[in-house]
Amino acid sequence: MQLVLDKGGAMNIRWRKIGIVVFTTFILLFTTHCAGPQAFVSTSFDTGEVPEQIADTSAIRIRILTYNIFHGGLGSMNIRRVAKVINAVDPDVVALQEVDRGSLFSGRIDQPAELARLTNLTVVYGPNVYYKAGGEYGNAVLTRFPVIRQENHLLPYIKYFRQRGILEVELGIGKEHGYKDNFHVRFFVTHLDNRKNDAERIVSVDTIEAIVQPNLGTPMILAGDLNDAPESSTLSIFRRTWEIAGDGKRLNAFRSFLPRRQIDYILFHPQDRWRVVEIKVIRGVFMSDHLPVFAVLEWIGDKNEMQD
Repeated sequence: MQLVLDKGGAMNIRWRKIGIVVFTTFILLFTTHCAGPQAFVSTSFDTGEVPEQIADTSAIRIRILTYNIFHGGLGSMNIRRVAKVINAVDPDVVALQEVDRGSLFSGRIDQPAELARLTNLTVVYGPNVYYKAGGEYGNAVLTRFPVIRQENHLLPYIKYFRQRGILEVELGIGKEHGYKDNFHVRFFVTHLDNRKNDAERIVSVDTIEAIVQPNLGTPMILAGDLNDAPESSTLSIFRRTWEIAGDGKRLNAFRSFLPRRQIDYILFHPQDRWRVVEIKVIRGVFMSDHLPVFAVLEWIGDKNEMQD
């Protein structure tokens, strides 16, 4: 589906470009003088769970990173820095938002392909916006697991702003974890509307719940920029189906240079069959206006229930 920009939309894009250039210039200067690409500081929260090193080594553990990369920092140098952030936490699956492919104002770089190359992970890309000047904008998944199937679902939007979507990827978890090859996890990445009025976010959550409804009771993980607070109506609807990793803790990851808001999340379903081993915000990263959020989830369901 191609999104056609009207005059007001084109003006918004022009102002957005100006804001992006100003913000990126500040970020690059701050990064150069204050923190190298590997200068990461993690803020962790005690989940009260068994420490990872003494837990059951045969259990399925999935290392998850969600990161709104702000068009990849608009250049190949920052794409390399984003890749270093990803590599530093050695994730099994990564949810990325605001990913460009071939767009003019991010240097025509194929960001999904470049990140896959730099991290040695498989990439799945879900474009939601097609720019008039060429190029695409959307969500992406990077993973070390085999991809069984993939589908990009467009979400409804109210009036004109920006087409949103949710990317669905079905992952196969291998025998090295003590499971048969047919143990599958559905992984979703999304980026919801950011306007103050939550009407579109509410409609989007209802649409997402309809998408996942046929798979209720099976292993699912949803990650991304939900653009709303933990106490919001948006998250209260999600809680009907999903558990929020680190719920009750403030995982402030926005804005990166002075994080005071929690809008980036990792959710899981069924709520009683996953255990949160670790959840943290990775600080000291200035390629985007968001900080990455990292979690380790362990499947504690019956090892035979997802096998033939």
